[in-house]
Amino acid sequence: MSANSLIAGDVIEKGNIFNTAITANTNLFTTDLEPSQSPLAFFLIYGVFQGAGKLKVLRTVSGITASAEILNSDTDLTANAAYVFSVPVTYAEKLNVQFSTSTTITKLVIMEVLNV
Repeated sequence: MSANSLIAGDVIEKGNIFNTAITANTNLFTTDLEPSQSPLAFFLIYGVFQGAGKLKVLRTVSGITASAEILNSDTDLTANAAYVFSVPVTYAEKLNVQFSTSTTITKLVIMEVLNV
């Protein structure tokens, strides 16, 4: 797992996980992801998981993490299907993500979209 800042065109890669086993309800990135733009940024989350489950965003402001924001209308993601979500992030926020079941991530990438 890595949370580097590779810039490609009009996006900045914030986190990228490939073919990695994960444990349910644990942060998928070792460090929280922060936006580069102020006052508002948009993170695109692309994910493919080998098991069904819920993808959750954890938002932290001033060291306080809010309850998880469950994506996909609180409905399980289908195993091996690709999903893309757009999440607004203010400059003072940090994000991490969790998955509700232990499985393997085929691909998870979070990108900050620039010049929106």
